[in-house]
Amino acid sequence: LHLRVDIDSFNGLKFGVPNLLKLFKNSNVKATFFLTLKREGNIFEYLKYRKFRKNNKNKNNEYPNSILKSKKSRKSEIIRMLLFPNPLYKKNQIINDILSCGHELQIHCSKHVVWNKPSHKEALKDLNEATIIYKRVTGTSPSGFASPYHSWSANIAQVIKNSNIKYISIHHNKDYPYLCQQTNKLNIPITISISEKKIPICEYFALQGYSGKDITKKAIKHIESESQKKEFLSTYIHPRIEGIELFEEFSELIEYLSKNYNLNRTFSDLLNHYDNKTIN
Repeated sequence: LHLRVDIDSFNGLKFGVPNLLKLFKNSNVKATFFLTLKREGNIFEYLKYRKFRKNNKNKNNEYPNSILKSKKSRKSEIIRMLLFPNPLYKKNQIINDILSCGHELQIHCSKHVVWNKPSHKEALKDLNEATIIYKRVTGTSPSGFASPYHSWSANIAQVIKNSNIKYISIHHNKDYPYLCQQTNKLNIPITISISEKKIPICEYFALQGYSGKDITKKAIKHIESESQKKEFLSTYIHPRIEGIELFEEFSELIEYLSKNYNLNRTFSDLLNHYDNKTIN
């Protein structure tokens, strides 16, 4: 079972990631972290790219039984972010801790908000900015990329194809790693999530109104069911959810999974294992 961690917020990096690193160390788990590298989106970027589009649905209305943070507390966090966006790359110690613990760190984006249906120019600019910051922070070049919002388009594919990225992690309809014809890169898809929106497992059951051990039981049952259908297993989480709000439930899930599955391989381990010539 392969674990992907998408860091898409400052609070997730500052508070959630340290919790996850301790948990993973105690459970002998290795994960691949995809980091938003520059900063949170400001109010002008949210106006342009995402928050006030007519087709954007509010999760509080979509999931009325959700046990996740209340609408009021989320509003205060969003207002802080819009007016005073924090730079994520300045949390050098946490980034260094990810690497020193033996995990993999790759690119999620420069600014998360940009990736809501980006143009070729927007995607290219953001990926280039993320690459520059990644090199400055880690001293190496990135090899992996996971698209925010599960975004995928001809524009994004063209940008990735012409980049030095070696593999991608995109939610496509195949349940195993394969050579993506659009990019000529290995795609390591997420094979265990729920609903058409590809929601992480614990987060999904919390949105449905479950809490505590019921979330853990539901998540285990879902993973066990999927493991009977698929040979390749991979899932993903958000540190601001599984690392903070649902940390107790996620800890119980990891305790179970670490005893029943091998969680010691990163996505780069998979890249080294697969030869593109043999991938369908």
